[in-house]
Amino acid sequence: MRSVLTSPEQRALETAQIVAEALVVPLRRSEWLRERNWGQWSGQPWQQIHERLKPMSLEERFTFVPPGGESWQQMEQRLLAHLQGWRQLSESAAVVAHGGLLRALIHLLLDEPRESSFRYDLANASVSVFGVEAKGFEVLGLNEVRHLEQEN
Repeated sequence: MRSVLTSPEQRALETAQIVAEALVVPLRRSEWLRERNWGQWSGQPWQQIHERLKPMSLEERFTFVPPGGESWQQMEQRLLAHLQGWRQLSESAAVVAHGGLLRALIHLLLDEPRESSFRYDLANASVSVFGVEAKGFEVLGLNEVRHLEQEN
């Protein structure tokens, strides 16, 4: 069944409702699409969090758990546990989620090494399109923002 799959967080949910109405498909909230839980760091500007993470190696960043939060590894395990065979994504008309989560998801979809996730610096409200192939997913468009330049 085609639907818009979304994080239940308010900022994603608002966007997903607009997309679902435009595509005339149902909206499905998915807890596993929540952004990484930054615990006590939640609400801090990304630049401030990034400064704390910058001195860490990739492996340290992967396993680091901010106070009261979850590690990148735990977020990735959450994604993998719910994407059994990627069926939910391949049957979705759209997925609305958050930058950090999408960064982790893209490298998983494309079966790329973890360090490739740093290449995916997605703009807010950008659109990325993936095709479903027999062997997996392929990028058809990435980080598109032309729709933001149009009036309305």
